[in-house]
Formats: sequence, structure tokens, C-alpha cells
Amino acid sequence: MRNLKKLALFALMGILLFSCSSKNESESNEKGFRGTLKPSSTTISGDLGEYFKVVDEPAYVDYDNIFGPIVTVKIEKIDELLNWMEKFRPVGYFGSGVMGNYGFGIKIFDEKGNQIITENPSESCYSSDDLITVWQEGVGENNVVRWSIEELDGKSGEYTFTITSYMEENTSSGISSSDNDSSTDISSSTDISSSSDYSYAEIQALLDEMESLVNRLATLEEFSSEYDLVEEQIQQITDKLDDANMAYDQESRYDRLDDRFWDL
Repeated sequence: MRNLKKLALFALMGILLFSCSSKNESESNEKGFRGTLKPSSTTISGDLGEYFKVVDEPAYVDYDNIFGPIVTVKIEKIDELLNWMEKFRPVGYFGSGVMGNYGFGIKIFDEKGNQIITENPSESCYSSDDLITVWQEGVGENNVVRWSIEELDGKSGEYTFTITSYMEENTSSGISSSDNDSSTDISSSTDISSSSDYSYAEIQALLDEMESLVNRLATLEEFSSEYDLVEEQIQQITDKLDDANMAYDQESRYDRLDDRFWDL
């Protein structure tokens, strides 16, 4: 009789453990995007439509534990940029060598054609490195642009998207579009003073640089010399941002990047 009681107890414990495991697995599976996301047009609206187009294939939607769903879209260059456009940098960059800024946005529509999500092209996407790579690619080549879109988390169904674009000349750069000297060097990183009185654009540039470094750090072997160097660079940026007066959207982005940095 005692053995039967023990067997019954073990069986009950097994059922409870299986139930908890199934529940946790079910809750885990609810995360992310489980639908389809296809382009409704390969044409890119806005300032860059004559230079780029969308590759006609569904977007890839991955899941990041910090940023949530990451939407990846392939962008193809269809015409050469003008010489003076090569001096442009992604949105958020500034400085005497930056002639202007550019960016890509995305609009997402539900099954009924209602626009439910908008990521503006004049705002930063998931990584400024994506924008730089697309900008520098050759005609006929394609590379990806990504957006972090929390609103897709947990959703399913058939969705469509269109891509928008933005380009604006920086009139304070000291360089005009009539200057076709393509030899002018553009710094790959933003030089910002140590003052804590940063402008919105300066903070955006710091956040872009931090995001690029965090993404790079995630690919490196821990405790390697390069890992330590990148980690130190990120720490220098966080020291600056800790003293900066950030807007609400910048604070939210910084918190996400900082959490991801400390999780590495």
C-alpha cells in the first residue's frame, strides 16, 4: 500500500511538472510574429524612389529578446547616386563633412488594407549600418534594412508593407550640391564634444553609434582584445548619455540598448 501511495505521488508530480512546462512553452510561443509580411509594391515612395526599389519577396521577421520583432526588408539599388549625394549620411548624423541625411521607413497594413504601423524614414531604423551599406552598394545589388517593431509582437495573419524614403540636404554643412568634388572625406563616426548640452541630433548620433557597437559586440568572443576595446567604446558613450538631457523616445531607446549591452 505504501508503495502504491508513492507511485501515485510521483505520478501526480509528473503531471504537474508537465502541465507547468506546457504552459511555459505555450507562453513562449506567443512571443514574436507568426504571420506573413509581403510587399504590396516594389516602388519606394519619397525622395529616393528613383535610386532604390524593394526586392519582391516577403520580409523576414526575427525576434530579439530586447527589441522584440525585427523586420528585415531587402532594398536594391537601381541607379547610381549623384556625386554630391555620396556625402550624405544616415539620419541622426551631422557635422561639417555631412552634406545631408537620408533614411528609409516602412508602413504596414492589415488584411483589410488598413494602415496599422508607420516607421518614419526621417527617424532612425534598427541600425544605421544597414543604411550605410545600402547607400554604398552597386547598381543591381541588394542589402537589408531593418526596423524594430514592437507592435507586431504576438500578431498573426497576412500583412503587407510599403517602403518610404527621405533625403534632405544640410544647408549648414558648408557644402552645396553644386560642388561635385567627391574627394571630400566623411568621417565614419561623429565627433561630439564632452559637453552634456547635446542637441537632439547629437544624441541621435550617439545612440546610432552605441547601437552599432552593441551589435558588433554581440558577434565577438568574450574577453578577446577586440571585445574589450568595443566594450570600452560603448562605456564611453554611455558616460556621455548619462549626463545628456534626452527626449522621451531617446530615453526609451537608450534604456533598451543599455539593457542589451549588460545582457551580453
